[in-house]
Amino acid sequence: MLNLIGFLDKDKVKADIFFLERNGTFLEKAKELADVLPEERIVSSITCKVEDLKKRGIISGLIRLVYVFVHKIFGKERAFEIFYAKSVKRLPKDYDAVIAYQEAKVTEYLKTYKGAQRIAWVHCDYDRFKLNHTEQFEQNLYNHYDDIVCVSEYAKTTMKENLNLDDDHLHVIYNTIDVQKIRALASEQIQIKTGKITFVSVGRFVPIKAFDRAVEVAELLKKDGIEFVWHLIGDGEDLPKVMDCVRQKKLEDCIIFHGNQKNPYQYMKQADYYICTSICETHPMVALEALALGLPVISTSYPSTSEVILDGYNGVIVPNTSIGIYQGIKKVLGDKEFSNAIHEKVHDYVYDNQKSVNTFYKVLNIN
Repeated sequence: MLNLIGFLDKDKVKADIFFLERNGTFLEKAKELADVLPEERIVSSITCKVEDLKKRGIISGLIRLVYVFVHKIFGKERAFEIFYAKSVKRLPKDYDAVIAYQEAKVTEYLKTYKGAQRIAWVHCDYDRFKLNHTEQFEQNLYNHYDDIVCVSEYAKTTMKENLNLDDDHLHVIYNTIDVQKIRALASEQIQIKTGKITFVSVGRFVPIKAFDRAVEVAELLKKDGIEFVWHLIGDGEDLPKVMDCVRQKKLEDCIIFHGNQKNPYQYMKQADYYICTSICETHPMVALEALALGLPVISTSYPSTSEVILDGYNGVIVPNTSIGIYQGIKKVLGDKEFSNAIHEKVHDYVYDNQKSVNTFYKVLNIN
């Protein structure tokens, strides 16, 4: 969202940003790009953590108490619907369009906004966000929206396959990336090159990202006598398990953990290859950023991979298994001519942010 706002013509679009919960790393950046609306007490009182509720005063406590009572009588879905509707009525009324930029909670919140074009943004495939609701619930929810924007053709396909949606109101707008900023950050000084082949992977350590595969692949590469270092950047619930596995297999010399980094691009810039181990991605932002830095990508195959990577041109698409990743790496490292070719061709990569911006204007009916 913030990247997209940064590319918009301010003479065409004036954007306000509303956070259901005013916390996190994006809040300060949002203030630099747009007007951030003040907190709305009803929704913040029912969505905040219990420990934070104590700091909000008696009125917020009473709102939460009434919400709990309604929840017990009518159930969670109906309780949220009632309180969201009351909260939405307190938002400004002079917008031409309102955008729910996240699935689930945010989309449920904005569905009752009156008097403006309602747009829902979909960042993941339907099967990943429908888990907590019935198909009927999701159908009813998206029926409230005039337009639905998906971040990839794959995401759009899953929406069409599972819900009865008018194709004229389904759009694909790829995520925008600030290439100039990424390259500037990548130029910051850090030294990770050791003379060995250097891999890098970035992301949250959660099951869908399958970082445990990096350990399995590294073990096989080490047995083959290949000298390499694999830098893993990020944190998450699976990090302790993956770190423990590295220790057990005595791979500390070839897998290095860096935790969460504000600037992962300086690591990516110095690598030889970016490795994507994910089970699935809807539109892999980090892979796009790697390509923008001239870094070939070796990625598992999932439905949207080919929307990002040109197999054999700016990277390699491999079977979605640890063995597939291993064999893909071996193929690249074992064929110097092929390796040199993809390193050369990746520099031809140009990411078209303007296409995404123009499609967004079209959705908004702006010339």
